[in-house]
Amino acid sequence: MTTTRLALLLAAALTLPTLTVTTASAQSAMPEVRVSMNQTVISSQLRSAMQLEQRAIAKLNDPRAYETIEDITPLMYRAYVLIRAAREGMLLVKEGKKFVDPLLEYEITQTTRAWDLARGPVDWTYNNMERGQYIAASNQNLAGVVAILEAVLEVMP
Repeated sequence: MTTTRLALLLAAALTLPTLTVTTASAQSAMPEVRVSMNQTVISSQLRSAMQLEQRAIAKLNDPRAYETIEDITPLMYRAYVLIRAAREGMLLVKEGKKFVDPLLEYEITQTTRAWDLARGPVDWTYNNMERGQYIAASNQNLAGVVAILEAVLEVMP
């Protein structure tokens, strides 16, 4: 029993540096997204997220999408993170206001809807969903995200 424990500890010690290197390289490939109350930053985050979702839709509609789902997932995840950060920035702006701003309320509500839709394709990647079904559902959700973000960006100052 002691040799089994020793073998497990040795295996864990050998794999730990590999996990750390992989995590560090994955994090360095994706720049950090910060929450900001600056309206220009928020609209830039939403615009970038919309562009990433449009690229993901184009790649999903490519006949090789069955082979390249792993290349599309980072685009969708990055868009999700940007939408989440923009939404948080909007909520911080709302907290700082003395009076209710109906336009800001609309922006927050719609951005929350886009955030919810953007999360689906990211989560489904890790489920056992058939690829054809995944591509169809993701296309539908991402198209909804793009439409919502376009509407939000039109009313943003």
